[in-house]
Amino acid sequence: MVTGKQLGMIRAIASEANIDAEAECSQMMRCGIDELSKRAASDLIEHLQNLQRNTVTPMRRVG
Repeated sequence: MVTGKQLGMIRAIASEANIDAEAECSQMMRCGIDELSKRAASDLIEHLQNLQRNTVTPMRRVG
């Protein structure tokens, strides 16, 4: 089963990137976050990190 550390990472990444982690999990894994195996949770974390990289634009340097 998914670990507490993984749940924390999923929540933190999703919150920072303004992503609905439960919806992403349901779409990707066809189950809820609390039903994930450790491996599936790792895959979800990687997926969320990729989404985060694609949605968060880096800050620009001023002058």
